[in-house]
Amino acid sequence: MGHLSAPAVRPRPRLVDQVPVVAAIALLVTGAVVSIWIRMGTNGHSLIDLSVYRAASRAVLHGASLYGPSLRNQLGVPLPYTYPPAAAVLTTFLAPLPNLLGDWLWELGGVAVLVACVGVAFAPMASRLGRWRWLGLAAITVASLWLTPVRDHLGFGQIDLLLLGLCLADCTARQPRWPRGCLIGLATAVKLVPGVFIVYLLLTRRTRAAGVAVATMVGLSGVAWLVGPGDSSSFWLRRIFETQQAGNNAYFSNQSIKGMLTRMGNRDVLLWLVLVAGVALIGLLRARRASLGGHELAGVVLVGLVGVLASPVSWIHSAVWVVPALGVLVGRGTDKRRMAAAVALAVLFMAGLPYLGADLHRTGGAWEWGTQLLKDSYGLACLGLVMFLPLGERDEPAELAGRPEQPPVPALAGGQGARQ
Repeated sequence: MGHLSAPAVRPRPRLVDQVPVVAAIALLVTGAVVSIWIRMGTNGHSLIDLSVYRAASRAVLHGASLYGPSLRNQLGVPLPYTYPPAAAVLTTFLAPLPNLLGDWLWELGGVAVLVACVGVAFAPMASRLGRWRWLGLAAITVASLWLTPVRDHLGFGQIDLLLLGLCLADCTARQPRWPRGCLIGLATAVKLVPGVFIVYLLLTRRTRAAGVAVATMVGLSGVAWLVGPGDSSSFWLRRIFETQQAGNNAYFSNQSIKGMLTRMGNRDVLLWLVLVAGVALIGLLRARRASLGGHELAGVVLVGLVGVLASPVSWIHSAVWVVPALGVLVGRGTDKRRMAAAVALAVLFMAGLPYLGADLHRTGGAWEWGTQLLKDSYGLACLGLVMFLPLGERDEPAELAGRPEQPPVPALAGGQGARQ
């Protein structure tokens, strides 16, 4: 008779091994709820952009105009709807929801995307933390909630984190369950600025993905045209060229190149176009070099920052790209100079300097150039990142570098209203 061996018994996980995970969940949930509660109740923004999205979704369902006075008349703060019609069609799920439920679902959805983005951006450092990696990522996420762009995103009820997540997922997922490029196309249909990622796909030899992105964007815009041909004609033939519709370009929250130039009193369109072209060329070429060199995350961040600077209007919450930029700076967390730069950048974006500059300007202080510098600080920081962001640390074998359809970075899990 053969020797019978006892069946293998899988050891039960010890309770102590679950402590970091439980602590991470508790920290994340508490931090998210407290942050959302504060943004919704005490900072004065009152989710005014989300109220615009909600009004637009109801206008679509009732056949009303997105860009006429009837939409503004529904709002406590009469802001215009400045997005393409496809964005309103895609957010019609907001219309039947009670306002409070819709508010919390929207905000929690933004936090969920932030969690996923932090998981991708800080994966190299988290891998060094062993079983404490989940607690480390939770702590970084909670800290990220206090970056001014993220605070504004939650306070206004914005959409920027979702757009960031769509572009990041489309570029970094190793084997996506969707046709690569369709998430970028979706983001571009919602807000035109992510269209810069289509150029990035072409530059990194992902021509099929670029085609999918264009087809998705055109398809969704076509559906919106069928739903509201009048609004679509108005947007694509006229309103797309009216940048002042999005708000006063000189307003301190506009951190784009055009915003900074306008605050300086310079409205020369040619100068703006030349500067945008120069920044876009440098940023996109650096992004291409990063991607083909095996640093896809750095490439994606550079393209996102180019979009912030090149758009005629980029409010502070558009700069949520600082979150993955911090991940690129931190890398594995072994370079002291890069860690110091990341800490300095995080402090800068937590300090709310553009708001301070605007407050000093209103008080009539004599330090005019200093207040101007404060108001432009986040745009200047984004410009510095485009020029000098390190192109990452290699986390994959060299032979993977340059393979455009399989970016060598961790895969992403699963998946404005204007102010005057």
